[in-house]
Amino acid sequence: MMKNFLIVLSILYITPSLFSQNMDAEFALNRLVLKLKKEFDTGLNTRQNGSATSLGFSDIDKLNVQYGCEKIDYIKGGGEVRSIILNFEQDIDIKTAINGYIQTGKFEYVEPDYIGHGGGKEVCPPDITPNDAFFSRQWGLKNDGTFAQSPAIANNDIKAVQAWDITTGSTSVVTCILDSGMKLDHPDFAGRIWQNTKEIAGNGKDDDNNGKIDDTQGWDFANGDNDPTDDHGHGTNVGGIAGATGNNGSGYAGLDWKCKVMIIKGLDKNNSGLYSWWEAGIYYAVDNGAKVINMSLVGTGASASLEAAINYAWNKGVIIAACMGNDNVGDKRYPAAYANLIAVGSSDANGKRSVPFFWSTTSGSNYGTHIDVSAPGNFIFGLNYTSNTNFGSYWGGTSQATPHVAGLASLLLAVKPNLTPAQVKNIIERSCDDRTGAATEDVAGFDNYFGWGRINAQKALTIATSIKELNDISDKLQVYPNPSKGIFTISSTEILSRSVVMKPSASRGVRLDIFDMTGRIVFSENIITLNKEIDMSKMPNGVYMLTVQDEKMIMRKKIVVSK
Repeated sequence: MMKNFLIVLSILYITPSLFSQNMDAEFALNRLVLKLKKEFDTGLNTRQNGSATSLGFSDIDKLNVQYGCEKIDYIKGGGEVRSIILNFEQDIDIKTAINGYIQTGKFEYVEPDYIGHGGGKEVCPPDITPNDAFFSRQWGLKNDGTFAQSPAIANNDIKAVQAWDITTGSTSVVTCILDSGMKLDHPDFAGRIWQNTKEIAGNGKDDDNNGKIDDTQGWDFANGDNDPTDDHGHGTNVGGIAGATGNNGSGYAGLDWKCKVMIIKGLDKNNSGLYSWWEAGIYYAVDNGAKVINMSLVGTGASASLEAAINYAWNKGVIIAACMGNDNVGDKRYPAAYANLIAVGSSDANGKRSVPFFWSTTSGSNYGTHIDVSAPGNFIFGLNYTSNTNFGSYWGGTSQATPHVAGLASLLLAVKPNLTPAQVKNIIERSCDDRTGAATEDVAGFDNYFGWGRINAQKALTIATSIKELNDISDKLQVYPNPSKGIFTISSTEILSRSVVMKPSASRGVRLDIFDMTGRIVFSENIITLNKEIDMSKMPNGVYMLTVQDEKMIMRKKIVVSK
């Protein structure tokens, strides 16, 4: 269990290569997260959690004794140790300890075990009496302009009703909710909770040899047991948004009515969690067949180990949706700031960015160049973690926006099971409704406040079902050097030589556009080759968005001018 935590002003000497500048980050005072360099990790994969306090190196073990290491845990993914967790008997001087371990020269990184939180808050109004007409409260799915809790403008929704004409999901898709757990016996999840068929329930054995006994329906990384029951409420609300059974005569409708819901508990009863819990949860979910992971979780510390887990999921074909945070700032929050996921902001029933949320006048959906899309996130009614009949509470935050995106990703995989994470992200971005918010924020194309816009489930599914051949092209567009002093070369000869979706039509070339971060087009032309030099040397320093598209697909790259 987590002991005390500390808020620091700055951290020095954390890693020689992968980590820098974590300001005001929360972390545990009795844990460190480390990764041995490849040449020093011989035999590490056979280690068992808590079996010893030695790593077999005299200089490291001396430090373990010095700081009072009482247990070593190993986070595994794909059968390999991904991170080492040192647990200390008492709180220690984290900065000094990190510096000591780094100086051994044996680690790729040494980090604090950061603390993050769920990105949403709840209100349970006493004047709302639950009845059968609960779907009418779900303005994010169908908005007729009559929502009672906040100003509403009709059609500011994600077109879920129209999307369900295409699909309501597939039982073959496993969607993981990495959160505070779920209410396991809620009727809106009946028959939907993922089961670990490699484990025999109740026999007290680790049948599948994954280090977890009787993990038949997920795992609780916060408490280290096989019961991922929600003891806070955040996870049940979030999970219901993504995957509550629809059209069953009770409760609320999730976006995907049929997917299997994998429950990973990575937040404690206080809505807080260590990054190492989240990291371990990602590896567990990926290795056990999840195709979508919802992370309505947010922290301020940039972590090499958490980013490695995110990248592991992406490379294994698993899409992650993560929330931007609720501080109404443009600062980076994690994991949303990492590249290989979908970062989600929140919008209101009137189409504007959620600022403020109903629970605080200083709150608001975070923004920045790392945002990808937005989704409904304020006044979101949902399921209750203490009752199967209480439907009167609502939540607000980017936590509530994010499972709309995870649910949409799950629906896309229901109609196109072989979509890669890059393709899912591309389709969701391309199909967004743009310019729904305030004109000063929601400009044409990409902007820092809405990303590519508010998701549109109907458009996304229509694109997915209409394209006969989809190829993973996001990483095939090369822009170099990047950053540059202003002269960029774009290259994608492999795409044209293979005659995939970016092949120019007979009537026109491929469209190339460059936007600044206000959404203004600063460069635009039709091209007939994807080998081209672009001169932006007269443009101001800053971040720009380059897009290359035809009628079937869009490729995007962020480029940086730094003279």
